[in-house]
Amino acid sequence: MPLTDVQYKSDYRSSDSDPVSDFYVPSLLNARSYIRAAGYFRSSILRLVGPAFVQFGLSGGKAVLICSPELTEEDAKAIEAGVLNREEVISRRLTQDVDDLLRASLDQGVLGTLATLVASGVLNVRVACLLNGHGIYHEKLGRFQDSSGNIVSFIGSANETGLAWSLRGNFESIEVFCSWHSDQDLARTERHSIYLEQLAAGDVPGLHVLAFPDAARKKLIAFAKDSLEALLNQESGENRGARRLQRTPLPHQSEAIASWKRASYRGILKHATGSGKTFTAICAIAEHVDAGRPALVLVPSQLLMLQWIQELKSELPNAVILAAGGGETRWKAPGVLAAHTGPDDFGSPLVTVAVMASASSKEFVAKIDGGEHLLLVADEVHQVGSAEYSRSMSIPSGKRLGLSATPERFGDPEGTQRITSYFGSVLQPEFTLKDAINSGRLVPYEYHPIAVKLTESESDQWKDLTKKISRLVGRQAGGSAVVGGEQREELKKLMLRRARIAKKAAAKIEAVSHLIYKNYASGSSWLVYCEDVDHMEALATSLRRCGLEPTLYYAGMRADRNQTLEWFRSCGGLVLAVRCLDEGIDIPSVSHAVLVASSQNPRQFIQRRGRVLRSAPGKTSSVLFDILVLPVDGEDDPLRALESEFVRALEFAQDAMNKAARLVVLDMASSCGIDLLNSESNPIEEGNSDDQEA
Repeated sequence: MPLTDVQYKSDYRSSDSDPVSDFYVPSLLNARSYIRAAGYFRSSILRLVGPAFVQFGLSGGKAVLICSPELTEEDAKAIEAGVLNREEVISRRLTQDVDDLLRASLDQGVLGTLATLVASGVLNVRVACLLNGHGIYHEKLGRFQDSSGNIVSFIGSANETGLAWSLRGNFESIEVFCSWHSDQDLARTERHSIYLEQLAAGDVPGLHVLAFPDAARKKLIAFAKDSLEALLNQESGENRGARRLQRTPLPHQSEAIASWKRASYRGILKHATGSGKTFTAICAIAEHVDAGRPALVLVPSQLLMLQWIQELKSELPNAVILAAGGGETRWKAPGVLAAHTGPDDFGSPLVTVAVMASASSKEFVAKIDGGEHLLLVADEVHQVGSAEYSRSMSIPSGKRLGLSATPERFGDPEGTQRITSYFGSVLQPEFTLKDAINSGRLVPYEYHPIAVKLTESESDQWKDLTKKISRLVGRQAGGSAVVGGEQREELKKLMLRRARIAKKAAAKIEAVSHLIYKNYASGSSWLVYCEDVDHMEALATSLRRCGLEPTLYYAGMRADRNQTLEWFRSCGGLVLAVRCLDEGIDIPSVSHAVLVASSQNPRQFIQRRGRVLRSAPGKTSSVLFDILVLPVDGEDDPLRALESEFVRALEFAQDAMNKAARLVVLDMASSCGIDLLNSESNPIEEGNSDDQEA
């Protein structure tokens, strides 16, 4: 396509854009001529644009690079004294530079690319030096021209080096002018073009422009490939070979990938929290990008996005990663997301990691270049089934992989159906908590249930709400609840209000403060889950009276959440949290967890248990305390809300290393008139916590 099809900005800065993917590569791929004047040239630039440069050459493109030789003080003195003429000094210096490049090059792919581009005549390197004085040629100007004569010129601070153009390099900027934008830009691009052509021909007064010395050229092209096509094939093979994972997948991970392939690359990985779902998905991603195709990873939060990016960089160091959401906005620039997710193979593994809130936006779905070439991975896949995030499942993709320890959406069969319709069914075999503990992925744990009672005032509030619920629900002879569609929302509100009475029971504050004061030791890592910020503040105040200083972690905190989390990971301590550490966040150092408040949603307590069971160096087991509220005396609860507390406790106790915990829970329930072995779970949820991070 012509240069006019590229959406250019008037300027690019490395602080708010990616000049390589946003400007350099699309310009090179659509141009037939490129003239570049720069103070310095380094072959490292080809790490960023090598594949595009090869495609440029295969399309008949020709490039001229004019740069300054890097002469030493001795070289300058030899020229000034007349010991050697200028051409001899430059030839000797460039030949030495090539020798140094050949000896020091750790990237044979870059060396081969440079040599082949020069040998094939695609890249013509010329050297400019001042006729008078000891200064250097230091202009920074460039021009792209397509087959129709359209011109894009640019001028700025960047040399032709990897450090100048890389996002991890210098702070650089360029201004861009397009011949078709305005008469003023047309005149400017024509002036730049005429000057650069004169410069390449050696017709600029005050400058001496030399061809690349024959001796240096011969040494360099000895490393050239037979053709540009051979170079492209080798680069693809070498780059993808370098993508080999840094770790070897465990048996259950390899089995999961095999199951996914048998299911035509569709399915949901239902593996226990801490079992390595992220790495399993990265194994799938690695194989996919090996074929030159892009991958898209959806995550529910900024913290998980950062965690994914860190793991991708560790396992796939050559990957080019685009972040979307969580404050990252570069994907919104014209053409960026489409280029990163499209079918074209530029030789580098492309992975986009997007927060679900952004990926579900109309803008994201409109900009993405989806299709059969795209692999879509959804971490905590249950989240995309919500009405808020389900638009992300309209993205066309070939391979699809969902990840979740609990993929079913609690109380939302329609949302669960949306997920399985898009991703496919749960892959077999599943990998359970027992499997994870037995395999060493998770550590065994002690489970200690602690019972508390409501105060008289709380009991009165509870009974009052129960009466309202009873009147709303009504009864049948069999005792099961029947709720009309119009009544359901009101019922859920009442049940949520009642559930919060138990979650924020005053007796919990005293009980938790006592157990932490009694058991907390310096150097350990405790994670305490509270109901809301007020509840957390009340517990923090109580702990401070005991001489303990907890760290608070919640969505609206003023301090940097990432820094707080890193401190906790490294140094341990006592952290009080509200929901936002529920999903996917990796804190393997946690040794103790206290469930002060937990919802009836199985996902929440399963994920919270998983947080404390992750293995870490020197960690052999974990301890989980669960604060349970006993049923109100004399109440005949139509929906048996507090019974769910014991149902959860029994599940936790059954997998615990202290087997007596199971008997404790059964006895505790029996004393309240509850037969857990013949219990039915509560049919009405207290509130869906699937949809977003708190």
